[in-house]
Amino acid sequence: MTVTCATPGAVIHYTLNGAEPTEFDPVVSSGNSVLLKRSLTLKAKAWVSSDVSSTASMAYGITGEISSGAQHVLSLKSNGVVNAWGPQLYGRLGNGVAVTTNTDATSPVSSARSSGAITNGVALAAGYYQSVVLDSFGNPWCFGYNSFGELGNNGSSHSSTAVQVVKSSGNLGGCIAVAAGQYMSGALSFDGKVYTWGSHANGRLGFGMTTGSRGYADTVRTALNTDLTGISAIEFGDTQGLALASDGKVWGWGANTNGQLGTGVGGNQAYAAKVQISSSGGDLTDVTDISSADNHSAVVRWNGSEQGTVWTFGNDGNGRLGDGNTSGNVGYPTKVKTSSTPTYLTNIVQVSAGSAHTLALDASGHVWAWGYNGLGALGNPSAANNTAFATQVRNPSDTGALQNIVWISAGGITANNFSVAVAADGTVYTWGVNNNGQLANGSNTGSRSLPAAVANLKLLPGSPDTTLSATVSQSVSPGAATLTAAPTDPDGTGNIQKVEFYSAGALVGTKTAAPWVLGLTGLSAGSYYNYAVVTDSDGNQGFSLPTTFSIISSDADGDGLLDAWETSWFGNTTSQSGSGDPDGDGVTNAQEYGQGTNPLSPADGDGDGLPDDWEIYYFGNLSRNGTEDYDHDGLSDSWEFHHKTTVKSLPAQLDSDGDGLPDDWENYYFTTGVSTNPGDDYDQDGVSNADEYALGLNPASDADGDGNHMADDWEIFWFGSASQDPDADPDGDGLTNAQEYALRLNPVNADTDGDGMPDGYEVYYQFAPKSAANDPVLKNGPGDDKDGDGLTNLQEAQKGRIANSAGEYLQVTSTSPKAIKWFAVRDKYYRLQWSTNMTTWTNEPNYYVGANQEISRLVSAVAGSEPSVIYVRALVSDRVDDKDGDGMTDDWEIAHGLDPYSDSGANGPSGDSDGDGVPNSHDTRPNSASSGALTITITSPANGSTVP
Repeated sequence: MTVTCATPGAVIHYTLNGAEPTEFDPVVSSGNSVLLKRSLTLKAKAWVSSDVSSTASMAYGITGEISSGAQHVLSLKSNGVVNAWGPQLYGRLGNGVAVTTNTDATSPVSSARSSGAITNGVALAAGYYQSVVLDSFGNPWCFGYNSFGELGNNGSSHSSTAVQVVKSSGNLGGCIAVAAGQYMSGALSFDGKVYTWGSHANGRLGFGMTTGSRGYADTVRTALNTDLTGISAIEFGDTQGLALASDGKVWGWGANTNGQLGTGVGGNQAYAAKVQISSSGGDLTDVTDISSADNHSAVVRWNGSEQGTVWTFGNDGNGRLGDGNTSGNVGYPTKVKTSSTPTYLTNIVQVSAGSAHTLALDASGHVWAWGYNGLGALGNPSAANNTAFATQVRNPSDTGALQNIVWISAGGITANNFSVAVAADGTVYTWGVNNNGQLANGSNTGSRSLPAAVANLKLLPGSPDTTLSATVSQSVSPGAATLTAAPTDPDGTGNIQKVEFYSAGALVGTKTAAPWVLGLTGLSAGSYYNYAVVTDSDGNQGFSLPTTFSIISSDADGDGLLDAWETSWFGNTTSQSGSGDPDGDGVTNAQEYGQGTNPLSPADGDGDGLPDDWEIYYFGNLSRNGTEDYDHDGLSDSWEFHHKTTVKSLPAQLDSDGDGLPDDWENYYFTTGVSTNPGDDYDQDGVSNADEYALGLNPASDADGDGNHMADDWEIFWFGSASQDPDADPDGDGLTNAQEYALRLNPVNADTDGDGMPDGYEVYYQFAPKSAANDPVLKNGPGDDKDGDGLTNLQEAQKGRIANSAGEYLQVTSTSPKAIKWFAVRDKYYRLQWSTNMTTWTNEPNYYVGANQEISRLVSAVAGSEPSVIYVRALVSDRVDDKDGDGMTDDWEIAHGLDPYSDSGANGPSGDSDGDGVPNSHDTRPNSASSGALTITITSPANGSTVP
């Protein structure tokens, strides 16, 4: 394949293994060709100095080719190897045997030039007794019968090895196709001219002559005696030739006694003339493929209305024209049918005419056949001996159609006809007559009516392949490495001819036998790109995927600094180590070496107080200003630089003792020997070291900036800001913020230790508000019974009872005024009562308590004189209690000014305390004459309507 690049001076590198081309891969000059011998992907890329083109890539699939002659067959593998089978007489198989050998080769043999097997074939044609092969350089070669000069070597001797075709002066070259008939051969040049040589009989050379012969190549002429030009394909029959022009028209010359030239039934035509569409005239057009045989021809047409139809002309014996008839001659093209309806054969891409039958290949990979089937050439046992309509060729087991076919060829002589097909995977199928070994099945007798694969032959032979690995044994220059290839070949490793090793774009060694290992020594520092090329005995090649390795410069003193680097900066290799910092910029020599900065310059180009090299090492740029805290350890970048701490300790933040506090933060705030456990409170401000770190607070300061007797850090920790009200009680536990701070309790949680007793309750009764544990000695835990009344402290708290007295009241013996101190519990309601004799109790009017608090209450004597002793008690109720049993809960009665201990009169359910005529039990506001009913209105957004 030709590779070009229009840019002057471009160097084109290519690969054949699908890998991206590099500057170390093979080179092809612009306009030159890369020979492809197998299916592969070609990739190419061009370089001009530092400019690089995009990658050109194309996948090529090569399936090989088959050509059937009168009695023998030629095959062309995708790698250019030519094989043949059938009669060996006259040397037509090109296998070097004596030309008088009159035996059949019943399996494929290798065709050869005098110097060896043909391995670069690109096209071929099997004729009557001779063969033609075109090599990859455009040169035609012939072997076989030569009495009429059909070998084109300007001689008349038969040859069993290939001889080169000549012109009247010099060799014939520059060809792109070849053809062969009876005593005639030909080739098509790249400039569209047709060359022929051999017998002139019937005008078959198209040179204007009908007698004699010519042993060298010359051009086919038109009736004006000018060269036939503009041709893109050629095919020869027995005694006639066809040529397909690039404009889709067909030219013919030679014998026409049966109408096989498509110009009407007539005599010989010594000059080329165009095939006509009918007797009314007009050129046949839109042709894409042609074929010719003994005395009939066939073509394929594609246009708007002809979608791959087949047209035939010539002798119609045995139904070979496929037009429904089995006899007569047809002088103009007729369309092939599949039935008498008629329906026409369509979607055809290739056609091949045999001696008494015709084959056609459709775009789906199926084969169609018609004509003589007496010896099975139609590949369909059910077809009649003379089949005049196209029928599908069956598969080898006769269970369906033959599939995945990419090439067909029909051969034979008179009624001894046969067929050959090539599948997409390179398998060759044969069927029909076998009297000369045409079926390549090891026999030369009988016939076969179903296709069968030829053994030991595939036109897509496997190509060699290899992997490559590199092992570095000395990584420091001068380095050493070993390249190891592992080649494979479908025909076994014995078929491998050589393995070539390439490194850094140069061939560094070749191995012709196992082990496929190559050692490299004395390698200088750098990166090495390596690949291997394996070649088999057929010349097929396989490329490994690339592998790379690197060799580094030496470091004699092992300090992590390459000798060359140390010498360039310090003038020697021993005065500095990797940990040194001669410029004092906080970046070690090893770090400076790693990032490519100057180890002798502490420059601060941006004037931020941080050396540039230090910033580059830690941050990758000069964007920092020193005041920031990159690793969030509470220390500025500038402070860390000057104290030589780790400014970039994220993500682990360098916590060497694993206490959750970064080392830099601890070193900054705490002096040596001071405990820095995260749970400690170094500054005694009520906030642990860990919490101070988490909030970014100062763990060494208990400052009280607002003078409210609570440390600022404590306020920030609990409330998010300082300046809190010291007298407030946000958690309602009976303790102010100041009291909570003094006791180091939680000011936003009424139960710091979670034991079920409010902090204020525990403090009042001298329990332990920071511990939920029981204490058998002090009896201040939730499960203890401080006053021995049978109720635990927790139960007393839950009931709102007195925790340090077994009774439910307090005796007050002091003189007037009598002070009562009681701790009320949240969600409990207390009614205070007093008595002088503990029998008659007097209520303190409307005094109820519903929150945790201490109660200071003056109790006055009744009836003018004050007894010496007053007994006071508190009766406790829940919100939902109904102590007087009047159907109204205590908390509701209290909220609406009713007595929860009275179920009669104005306080009872029948009473009307506000005089609005509604009994208390049905009054939503028993202490207000207004009902104040609430209503809800819903308004529709669609029409403004409302519903109550």
